[in-house]
Amino acid sequence: MGVINRKKLFLIYTFPIYICFFSCNTTPGSEKDHENRIVELESAVTQLKEKVLNLERDNDISKKLISAIQNDLQSQNEEVATQKKNISILNRGLRSGIFEELPGDKQANAVKNLSSTMLPDFTNGRSGFQDASGKMMAAPVAVDLKKDTILEPKDLLANAEIKIRKSEYREGLMKLDELRKKFPNYDDNGRSFLLAAEAWLKLKEYNNVIPEIRNFYLKYQTSADLAYAKLLEGQANEGNGSFEKAATLYNEVISLSPQSTLAQTARDGMLRMRDQK
Repeated sequence: MGVINRKKLFLIYTFPIYICFFSCNTTPGSEKDHENRIVELESAVTQLKEKVLNLERDNDISKKLISAIQNDLQSQNEEVATQKKNISILNRGLRSGIFEELPGDKQANAVKNLSSTMLPDFTNGRSGFQDASGKMMAAPVAVDLKKDTILEPKDLLANAEIKIRKSEYREGLMKLDELRKKFPNYDDNGRSFLLAAEAWLKLKEYNNVIPEIRNFYLKYQTSADLAYAKLLEGQANEGNGSFEKAATLYNEVISLSPQSTLAQTARDGMLRMRDQK
């Protein structure tokens, strides 16, 4: 019994020491795990924020595209209504015998003109009219005036973006050129410069990309789209074979927006250039 009591006493006195020993050995590790977990969560939050920003940007673009399409649809509906009215006038003229009072040669020309279809030539993308022989005729002045009424700068910009998204790059560039000529003071926050640079890049005319980006830098040095502009410039330099300059720009994109899809595209460009060396 005396031996058992001594063992019990030994355990009673040494138990707190064991508790302190294990506590001291486990606490630092637990704190480090918590710190690592916090870093992981903060990284996840940053990535989610980037995704939200990208989704909001895509949503804004979609709204612009829908607005432009609705404007085009309204314009076409008004044009069709105008042509229906013209057809009605011509039919009334036929019923009233107005063409019978004309001399023979003019009467023949008038009847020939009636064989023209009054619907726009949507197949070839023109607003003129086509007669029975397939020859294009000029559209009525009223239709031209109606078209002029929708030439707002935001409409031209949206139409240009639609063309570029549909891979109709040169048509989109023509719309952007029209925007700049008709509305030279219109401030689109640099969107026209970036769209033009993107179109030239898709056409692989890399030397035309750089001036657009330079103009963007001059006017919008603190823009939220600065990383995207540098990515386009980097891709243009890569296309020209200027790998060192392209690598510098790709690194700037990664520094400006490390968790974004733009940064991932820049990293892909770096790997692509490395494989070409």
